[in-house]
Amino acid sequence: MASFHGQCQSKLETDSIETVKKLLRKNGRVESFYLGASANPSKQCLRFLFILKRAGIDEIEALMNDSSTCLRVYAYSYLRSIDYNGLRKVKLALQKDSSRIYFISDCVGGNTEVRYVLKRIKQWEINGKFEKWVTAFAEHENYWINLLMAEK
Repeated sequence: MASFHGQCQSKLETDSIETVKKLLRKNGRVESFYLGASANPSKQCLRFLFILKRAGIDEIEALMNDSSTCLRVYAYSYLRSIDYNGLRKVKLALQKDSSRIYFISDCVGGNTEVRYVLKRIKQWEINGKFEKWVTAFAEHENYWINLLMAEK
């Protein structure tokens, strides 16, 4: 009986991760954790943190090959924050990417090319900022779960 429950939990987790990936792809933006003067949490960033909490490093690495630009950029920013060894190859590919993506960090942003986003996300590492987002998400996940699952 316990193994059946474990299988159901695993299936539920997998389905939840896939649902959140679909929402990330649909929105397509890359956003920092808190946005604007009112410091509202970003649904997009919350979604990535949801995946991050449940995925192993191999699953995050696989996101680097996803069809979604925003998933690739989020995965890159996380891997960069943990000093991932294989980052050079990934960075070179993203630096050549001239596709456009909506990017916003804090209250500054707009529609820009992926290669320019790479320069801006460096600030997410200042004083362990990305890791602070991971911690804040974990501490308040139950509060934010409905927000990150909402389509609009």
